[in-house]
This record gives sequence, C-alpha cells and structure tokens, in this order.
Amino acid sequence: MVQSIQLSNNAKIAVIGAGAAGLIAAKNLRDSGLFQVEVFEEMDTVGGTWVYQEEIASSYYFQSSMYRDLRTNLPKEIMGFLDFPFDDSFGVSSFPSHQVVLSYLMSFCKTFQLFELIRFHCVVKKISRFDYFGCHKWDLVLYDLRTQQLEQRRYDAVVICNGHYTKSFIPQIPGSDLFLRPIIHSHFYKSPEPFYKLRIAVLGAGNSGIDISYELKRVASKVSLCHKKCEMRRMLEDNLEECPTIESLDTDGKIHLADKSTLQVDLLILCTGYEYDFPFLDSSCEVFVQDRVVLPIYRHLIHAKYPTMSFVGLPLRILPFPLFDYQTRYLASIYSGKCTLPSCERMLAEQQQDLFYLDSKGSRKYYHLLAEKQWEYCRELADLADGPNLSVAVQRVYEDVSQFRKREPEKYRRRKYIIFGKGPDDWRVFEGELDVTL
Repeated sequence: MVQSIQLSNNAKIAVIGAGAAGLIAAKNLRDSGLFQVEVFEEMDTVGGTWVYQEEIASSYYFQSSMYRDLRTNLPKEIMGFLDFPFDDSFGVSSFPSHQVVLSYLMSFCKTFQLFELIRFHCVVKKISRFDYFGCHKWDLVLYDLRTQQLEQRRYDAVVICNGHYTKSFIPQIPGSDLFLRPIIHSHFYKSPEPFYKLRIAVLGAGNSGIDISYELKRVASKVSLCHKKCEMRRMLEDNLEECPTIESLDTDGKIHLADKSTLQVDLLILCTGYEYDFPFLDSSCEVFVQDRVVLPIYRHLIHAKYPTMSFVGLPLRILPFPLFDYQTRYLASIYSGKCTLPSCERMLAEQQQDLFYLDSKGSRKYYHLLAEKQWEYCRELADLADGPNLSVAVQRVYEDVSQFRKREPEKYRRRKYIIFGKGPDDWRVFEGELDVTL
C-alpha cells in the first residue's frame, strides 16, 4: 500500500536553517514551481557551520563549531551540488579553507537567487503540529532578533536543516569531578596558540580529533591522542603520541588509560562528536532522539507518521552537499506528487527492522552512519526522483582520499584531484607534477 503526499499548488513550506542543507532544499523546492518557500536563519548570513566565529559565544543562540585553520577533508572536486560545480574558479587547492567553502555557498545562493527566500536574524522557537481536516500542518513560533518580537505562522510542510554540529556529546568519564584541570569540547576550539607549552590529551580520533592534535603539536609541550582503536601507546611525532582510550580521570590532571598506563596533563579536549538536537520541536511533533538515532524517520529523511515534516542531513560519514541535493530533490518529487511513499506502518517497520539488526550487533548508535552505503542510498533517491546519478568517478575519488587520509593525516591535503569523466577511471590525483593515481 502506498500513499501520496502531494501538496496543493502554492503550498507554504518552511525551511529551518540557511546552511548548505537549507540552501539546496530551498532551491530544489522552489524550482518545482509549485510551492512558496521561506527559509529561516538566526544568523545574518548563509553558511551555517561554515561561518567562522572568532569569539566563543559571540551569538546568544548559535555557536559555530568551525575553527580558524580548518580545511576540508574531502576534495572540492567532489563536494559541489549537482548543478553548481565546486571548481578551480574557487581556487586551485583540492582541500580549500572554510572561507572558500563559505564563498562557494554565497556564490551558489546568489547565482540561484536564494537570498530573497531567506529571513535572517530569525530564531525558530517552537514548531507544533496542527491537524486540519485530516491534514497535518505546522505552526511555527518565530522570534526576530532585531525587533525582539514573536510571531506565529502556519505552514503546509516543514523541512528541518539545522545541522548536527551544535550540541556537543560529552561522555561520562569516571573521576571528572576530581580532575581539577580544564575540560573543553572541540566545539569551542578555535586555534592552537592559547595552548602553548601545555600537556594536552585529546579524546577521540575522528577527523576533528586528528586535525586538532596535529595543529596542537606545533605549540604544545606534548599531545596525547587517545581513542578506542589504539591498543598500545606509540609515538607518532616528537611530541605527539597515540594512546589507548581514557578509562578514568584522577586528581591534579592524571588520566588513567585502558592499558593501565597514566598521563599527566594540563588540559583535556573532547573530540567526541555531537548529538542530534531539535529543541524547537514540541511533543506534538512526536520526534525522539534515542542512542543517537532520530525516530521515527524513513530513509533518514521523512517523518514516518507525519511526512510533511522532514530532516535533511542526518546521515554521517558521507559526501554531504551531493547527498543533501539528492535528499531534497526526492522531497520535491514527493511533495509535488511525482513520487509516492509506503504506508505509515511500512515506513515504521523498515526503520525498526534496521534497528533490530543493529541491536543484534550492539551498534544501534551507528544507524545514521552510512559510509559505503551512501552510494546506494544516493542512487536510490536519484532513481526515485528521476534525477542524475552520482558518477562512479566521484565515488572512486572519495574512496581514494579516505584511504590516503588514514595513512598520511598530515600530508593528504597536498594532493590535487582532477575528474574528467563519469567512469571509474576518469580521474587522476597529483602530488606536485607527479601523477600518483593507483
């Protein structure tokens, strides 16, 4: 059994957030020619997490997780939206700075005339469901930061693009109350200079943990990168070591590791990721976050009970901008009536089936982590929305840089990638003038 979620002509759709996900959602929904699209953004500019804020807590409502010297960990040649290449007109480096990514998003917004859809300085305080003759509509309470006025508006659909780099995940480490040394999350890390000559432990070896550790080693007395996959301590550089994960904290900056050895540090930085957070959704929305899983969501995107609510950008370890593009093209097809959805019961059952499988392996928290599954996911959405497929060349470049990044975390950004076709061999990677494609 299937259902159609076709919205009426001129239906009003609210998009929450003007980061990369919100911008491509606005474009793809607007381009259907059927809907009135409004985007709400609490900052004074587009870009979301790509907006760097020099001062911590410079905005009462939003704090970017961006740090000063961040460069992308994926080549720009595969990062762009489907209709707007991220090419060398934005600079020749394959791994641009956050400033260049923001410039790309600004240019995208200007090229496709999206600024006129965006209401800046506007905080979404509350979203609640309103049942109207069998249809589910959405009431938004909005707060204008300039006028300091509240207002309420009603929408036929709401597309939530608020990102997932705002609410820090803080692990419960035994002995934290005894530690008596600063503990900060990477969300608040900006630059290495304040940590000159300090002994620092970094917990977590994801992309941010590795990048920040290599930044800190330039100024710190010693950096200890602690994570679960390390079984024994080893030196990576003169003042950078890899250590087993942290088991507990003790008095005066002592850290007990899983191999029973200890560290003596001046500071602990938590690079432990983020939690999904939707503080503006009230109970009528029936959205729950449990063990890093957003429920009840179909295809990591659509509210299974109320499909006129959707969440763009939930998946992790992905090629983000293209995936956002595929998700929102699919949404536009659903809301315009070109695609149907399974019944509510079927959508709920699909998510539960996936979760039961992950529970059997003790890995429920990885539900939204797609990794190699992202390619099939994007191609399924492309086929459903009758859109262009992601090329195999893009997939091969993604896989190549992922492998080389693990081997050479400090050097991989020196490489230059070139894509000249869609096939599996239609790409090259260079180190200087040397072709090092495998």
